[in-house]
Amino acid sequence: MILRTTTLAASLTLACGAAFAQGFTGAELSGQALAFSETNDIGQTAYRAAAEFGITRGIGVAADLGYYGFPVLGSNETSLGLHGVYGLNNDLALGMFYTRDSLDGGSVDSYGIEGATSVVGAQVEGYFGMIDGLTGGNAMFGVSGSYDITPAISATAGFGAISGDNSRNRASIGGQYQISGGPAVFAELGRLTEAGDSSGFLSLGASIAIGPQGGTTFGSRSIYDILR
Repeated sequence: MILRTTTLAASLTLACGAAFAQGFTGAELSGQALAFSETNDIGQTAYRAAAEFGITRGIGVAADLGYYGFPVLGSNETSLGLHGVYGLNNDLALGMFYTRDSLDGGSVDSYGIEGATSVVGAQVEGYFGMIDGLTGGNAMFGVSGSYDITPAISATAGFGAISGDNSRNRASIGGQYQISGGPAVFAELGRLTEAGDSSGFLSLGASIAIGPQGGTTFGSRSIYDILR
């Protein structure tokens, strides 16, 4: 786990170095672990490093790198995503994404549109995309949001789905606590549903955001953010 975290931190540092030269706007580093109630599977992990920079006023580009560990399956998968960002104003952004996920020695590509907005203490983000190379699934969509209860405490919720011959979805609710001048810690309770079978899960993690806008505009669009 330490090695994976160090690798992602190094990748983020390199990305930030390039981004500073091109108008750095934000970066994020996060990690989390999941435990499932029905199967008692413990130890699935996910790490993400992301950086964003501006090209011209209102237009930017972001990249994120993800690592997903599945010890029960004996596999580790990676994800690389790119985002084009168009900020209409300080509270509304539109974008396009492309992601390549490793899968069973091959790869799966996904691409689509996304949007994010902030209104009176609430932040909402959504996306819709198509998938190439995933058996039984050809479209993906999702929405997530948070609401600031206090300056340090937020309530969170999210839903993501893959539709097709074998639909899958992930729904969660949770909370986040922002440590003053440091990282945020968070917890989620949720349910994964696949082919009619479902399993509850608990996720615990931490993240840190830096830069003028306090992180990146959009989150990860990996299929593993729905499948795991």
